[in-house]
Parts: sequence; C-alpha cells; structure tokens
Amino acid sequence: MKKILFTIGFMFCFLPIASAKPTQTEIDGTVKLITLRKQLNIFTGEMTYMQYKVGSGTIIENWGLILTNYHVVGDIYKNSNNLIMICVNVGIDKAPDCSYGGITVKADKEKDLAFVRLDVKLNANNEIIKLKNKDDFYIPAKKLKNDLSVGLGDDFYTLGFPSYGGENLTLTKGIMSGYDDGFIKTDAKVNPGNSGGGAYNQNNEFVGVVSAVSGGDGNIGLIIPIKTVIEFLSKF
Repeated sequence: MKKILFTIGFMFCFLPIASAKPTQTEIDGTVKLITLRKQLNIFTGEMTYMQYKVGSGTIIENWGLILTNYHVVGDIYKNSNNLIMICVNVGIDKAPDCSYGGITVKADKEKDLAFVRLDVKLNANNEIIKLKNKDDFYIPAKKLKNDLSVGLGDDFYTLGFPSYGGENLTLTKGIMSGYDDGFIKTDAKVNPGNSGGGAYNQNNEFVGVVSAVSGGDGNIGLIIPIKTVIEFLSKF
C-alpha cells in the first residue's frame, strides 16, 4: 500500500502545472498607441504628421478610456498639434485596426501614468467621425482590484505590441523577481512598444502597467504596481 501511495505521489510531482491564458477581455482590451507629431517636411515644405512614439495600453472603461504610460503619450499632453493613433485588436493573427484616434486627458510624469480617451474614428471614406456618445464604441473593459498581493516567484504574463516581432499582439511570460524603487521586477521579456501594456497574474488579475526595462545585462522588466495605478485613478 505504501509503495502504491509513493508511486502516485511521485507521478503527481511530474504532472504539468496549469498555465494561465489571457481572457478574451484582456486580449480585446489591449491596444497599440502611436503618437504622431506635426513637423515640417523638409522635402515638401509642408507640415505633416510623423510617427513619434509607439506603445501599448489597456482599456479600463467600456467606452474607450485607456490606461498607459506617461512616457508614451504624456509629453504631447494638451498639444493640439499632435495626435494619438489607437489600434484595436481584430484577431491575434492579424495586424490591429488603426482607424481610431484619441487625446490624453490626464497625465502624471512622476508616476509614469496617463489616460487616453478614444475620441474619433476614420470611416471607410477616410472621413474623421467624432465619437460623441459612449455607444459609439464598446469593448468590454478589464476590472481593476486594489487588494492584490504579489509574492516573490509568482507567475506573470504581459500583453502588448512590442516594436520587434511584427505588428500583432504579443504575450510574454515570467515571474515576479522582486522590487526596485517602487516597481515590480519581472524576467518576462519587455521590449520597446510594450510600455503601457498590462501585466497579469495566474488568476487573470491586472497587477500593473509595464513601464520599462532596467539597465545592464539581461532583460528585467519594470512594472508599475496596481496600488500606484489605483492612486492615480482616484485623482481622475
């Protein structure tokens, strides 16, 4: 009997551990953000919009309120000469639909957080349509919780649109590696373009906003924890 129990226990030790997958709400709620700056075209002599920065964001209100990093959109805050292109997911095997535009409505440089509100849409005739009502746009939003505890070694995954590896939504996985000056550290791969995207735990709970990669050798991503995000939200 003891031999049977030992064998069963030994077998369980080597069973694969279930790995969390993103929900459809998380997938659909992750957007690509492209900031466009109005500049003089030295070849034509005309003012034209040029790509300035690329990042990611998470829809946290159904009608198009997007959480992202300050360093992605904040330095064009309240500047009417600049635009934010919003690209929504239309399938994990397809490039996102970049026919939406938005404006930065709140930004905090110290916390490296910002809100972008979806504001306009380009229709099939290339006409800019103002989105006046909340019913003009709807994507289920991710609910945020403030009472999350994050432990050393906890599994994480991130969602975003890194600048390397194509135009599609990308997921990377890692663990909670520690803290660094108020940030959560993770060994999940973080590249330019991931900034502003969401980080999630094994329970599909939003744990923070991807912010940067620490300097030096290796790839240690820095995540703004949910507590800081909630503090930012409370002042909105």
